[in-house]
Amino acid sequence: KKVRLEEKSNAEKPGWKKQMVSLWIREIRGVYLWICMAFASRVLIHLLHDLAAYRDTNTMPEYFWRYTSGDNEELTGIKQEMLEIGSVVSSWALSFMPSKVLTLQSPGFIFANPILLLWIRDKTQMIPNIPTRASDYVLGRIRLVEFVSLLPVHVIVTFLLSIFLRRVLANDMINIALGGIQYADGANPWIVDFFGEVLITAAYTVALQVLPVLFQLNQLPRWCVVWLFFPIFNFSVDLNGMGSTFCPNILLTFGLLRFGASGMRIMSSMLGGMIGGKIMQVYFPDDKPVSADYR
Repeated sequence: KKVRLEEKSNAEKPGWKKQMVSLWIREIRGVYLWICMAFASRVLIHLLHDLAAYRDTNTMPEYFWRYTSGDNEELTGIKQEMLEIGSVVSSWALSFMPSKVLTLQSPGFIFANPILLLWIRDKTQMIPNIPTRASDYVLGRIRLVEFVSLLPVHVIVTFLLSIFLRRVLANDMINIALGGIQYADGANPWIVDFFGEVLITAAYTVALQVLPVLFQLNQLPRWCVVWLFFPIFNFSVDLNGMGSTFCPNILLTFGLLRFGASGMRIMSSMLGGMIGGKIMQVYFPDDKPVSADYR
């Protein structure tokens, strides 16, 4: 009762509406930056994947030739040489990524990359990730009314930007940027997939909020923290070996676009974020109350 009265009194303070609008604007900006960068990186990783496979198959997808077509035989020869060089460089670049990126089974590396999320936090003072925001609520960094109001912001901005990209991108690019993430739901008992997603999301949430601070305290480059996330991104959450996205709004958006979605995985991501917040509340609590600027 005391907590409810405190939340009610906070909501009745003068200027709380202005704070909410400021919070929404900051959240919209952060989600917008995240979506643009995530979809761009998804296209780039698909291109690297196709280029790397050229050494073994000696073929490229049809979309590549459509955008680089030419009738000059000499130009074709140059293209072949450039493809061979690009294939080697792409294989080298992919070797520095999680192993499941090679099989396009690590969506979390694209949609929940810590380097991208921490860069956006520097720009907007928030991390545009729903499980992380759920942990913020558990830690008391944001109130319940704020957390609930942020959920539709994430979904609406993601959906609207996806619709925009669907209209402006070529058909080949739509399948790459907005192609659904297929999970083998039903192959395992649902309880196995559910708790697997919950546990790995909780681990991801704790790692995202704790490891960068530890790196900073030890004066280590913050970008190096991504290497410690590779086991998390490689963790399988279904029978086929697909990794978690750690982004329920992405799954929901793909569902609205009729690319398939799993309500169970959306709920497990939310629950995993809250459990991650509870772990941090016990073992890595905030030293002092976080100011409103963090929200």
